[in-house]
Amino acid sequence: MKMLRLDSKDLKVLVLAILVLNSPPLLVRFPVIGIIMFIPMLFWINIPGIPFALIGLPYYEIKEFGAIPHGIMGWGLIVLFWCLLAFGFAKILKMARNKKAGRNYSG
Repeated sequence: MKMLRLDSKDLKVLVLAILVLNSPPLLVRFPVIGIIMFIPMLFWINIPGIPFALIGLPYYEIKEFGAIPHGIMGWGLIVLFWCLLAFGFAKILKMARNKKAGRNYSG
């Protein structure tokens, strides 16, 4: 499990990436910001939702504006997708930082 080890700087990057990538559903609740966040919210749902619907997951349905998640599993898979993307981003930054420092990256 050495591959999953993140130091404190990597954890900060991971938490920040998770907050940024999962911010559209949080920000759409505010009246003025919600109008601006409508398009990012559509992308937030459709980027993982359309492929999930196309592979046949029963939690998604394709409609006029893209994928519509059904139930907690549909929404949970979208959040999980963005969290995994944030984790990948943190790992890539860790590899780049290790390469810049001249260390051999082993996980």
